[in-house]
Amino acid sequence: MLLEPRDQILDIWRASLRYSYRTGEWNWAGNSISDAEQLLCILYPATAVPTLGFDQPDLMGEDVAAVLHPLGNQLEAPRTMITLLIQYMRTYTDEVGNPTFRAGSYIDPEEVTGAGAVTTGEQRDLEIVDSYSMSVSLCLAVLGFLQAFREGVRSRALLAQIEELRGLTSHRLTGALTGLLRSFSVHVFEIDSLAGQSLLRNVNQAREPDRIVADRLSRELDDIRGRLRGDVTIGSGVVADELDNRARLFECGWSWGVIKGAAGVSYTDEVTTQPPGVAEDRPYLYFTGVALDGIEDLFSRRTQILGLLDDVQLRAAQALRLRYDLTLAFWTRVATTGSTGPARIAVEDVPWRTSDGVESEYYTLFVTSMVVQQLADDPASAPLLSRMARIMEHLADRGRITSRPVTRSPVRSEDQALRLHEPGERLTLRGTEELGSRQVWRIANYSSLLFKRAVRISGLLADVEQRDAMLRLSDTLMQHLQARRLTEGDGTGLWDQLSPALPITLSEKQPPSWYHTERVIEGLVTAAGMLTEDLPPSPALLPLATDLLAEAENIFAQEKLAGTRTQGHAVRVSFDSIEKHLERARLLLRRRPGTSLTLVQGVLRELDGLAMARQGPGRGTA
Repeated sequence: MLLEPRDQILDIWRASLRYSYRTGEWNWAGNSISDAEQLLCILYPATAVPTLGFDQPDLMGEDVAAVLHPLGNQLEAPRTMITLLIQYMRTYTDEVGNPTFRAGSYIDPEEVTGAGAVTTGEQRDLEIVDSYSMSVSLCLAVLGFLQAFREGVRSRALLAQIEELRGLTSHRLTGALTGLLRSFSVHVFEIDSLAGQSLLRNVNQAREPDRIVADRLSRELDDIRGRLRGDVTIGSGVVADELDNRARLFECGWSWGVIKGAAGVSYTDEVTTQPPGVAEDRPYLYFTGVALDGIEDLFSRRTQILGLLDDVQLRAAQALRLRYDLTLAFWTRVATTGSTGPARIAVEDVPWRTSDGVESEYYTLFVTSMVVQQLADDPASAPLLSRMARIMEHLADRGRITSRPVTRSPVRSEDQALRLHEPGERLTLRGTEELGSRQVWRIANYSSLLFKRAVRISGLLADVEQRDAMLRLSDTLMQHLQARRLTEGDGTGLWDQLSPALPITLSEKQPPSWYHTERVIEGLVTAAGMLTEDLPPSPALLPLATDLLAEAENIFAQEKLAGTRTQGHAVRVSFDSIEKHLERARLLLRRRPGTSLTLVQGVLRELDGLAMARQGPGRGTA
């Protein structure tokens, strides 16, 4: 494995600070999402990878301190970060103290030219799921950082800053959770509609009559339908009456923003001021994946151990966990329809088609990612995980990352697969037309998202050959991403420069993209987390290690029964060593069968040496 996430993260930190922190001033990107991504490039690894932490100055690594030196020495760097975080929280708070989650410059007019090709100020002020999710991750990182750093602080002025930042961050986190609750969508539709035909086209791999497939799918989703109808009671997504009709199909997930007509979320006796929504009541696969990533952070081991959520946030988090579980269950069942046999399952039929009839490899990637999230804690998921791994390899090929792009020819001007990277997919934000011309959101993170998911699957696969294949793919994807780092200007070392990784040349040089850089950071943090976990035990090694351990323990018991222990000090020392190694081997048997096997082999050699010594010269068995 060529990945070295710690060194690579430090290298990105170095480039980020060289660009962002000049002459004592932070060079903000100027958007609630971009600025959060910019801060997360530093703070997310620092709070997710223990060896990169700088919240306890006395424990800061020398290399970490050297990279963070632009922010100050070991004592000053965390204080500077607190000042910057307070600036961010204040900037994205309105005049009455409510946090804002504006889309800003991330949206563009659907029409490229013409009188309607504008984005109004009111549209830029629309709140968007990407900002909610990014804020959840940022706020959790900040709260964890403050909790660790505060322990050694005695300065009243610094304590006051910490408390101010804690209050601002907690308020923003509550606002982000509320926004996610109000952006959840349950879309119910007729079988004969475009949405119904698109869904059936995905799952009907055997080309059976639509009515038969629809009836079977409806039965498979019946428990999810029941939970959505009975348990989803706050925010958006409350569609009990429509779900009662089992002759209709449905889908669930997150729209691009607060659903039009979504009720306010009340945590006390009164509903606080919450902006009205205009977003279409339909799940978008991209924003669903983004929302799920943020919600997943709410239930991380770190968040739970540190107790980062207050009572109000815990209530919101529980409501989001319900939506998280139902959404993953829904898309996993739809995507893996037919998984009991060798026949192709729905998600293997690339590209995936969304309910509005649009097809793209991106949508296959989003659905596959949700399946992997669902299977992560399922010990019986190995066969399906193997299929998801093969899909990742196929998507890398279709994205011309592991295969050569088609060059220009008399019959083809360019390889259409390159459009996955530039300009990417344009998502129509339906509902924005109420405030002017319809707007779009562009996604172009194919490579970094593929990298993150390939790394995650690598850590879940138990089969050695399959795991090695995914690790090789992860290395290839990282090499591809490394080739896309900017090589000149203030943004050197950041992303995104398509050439020379791909034969795409932009008309003008682009500034560093925090959107791309932060997503590479996410992939590296995932890789670091994978390396801190034990590999899944090998199914081939476990039986062998178990048999050898049983033989060693039996022989050792025979030696003790024969009274060998009493034959001198050296033998007693050897017996003590054997007992410790056998105890260690049994302790590691299920978790690290290879290590256990190696320990047992050493014990067997030592026991055989004792047996030969007891028999005396020339009495060994031929």
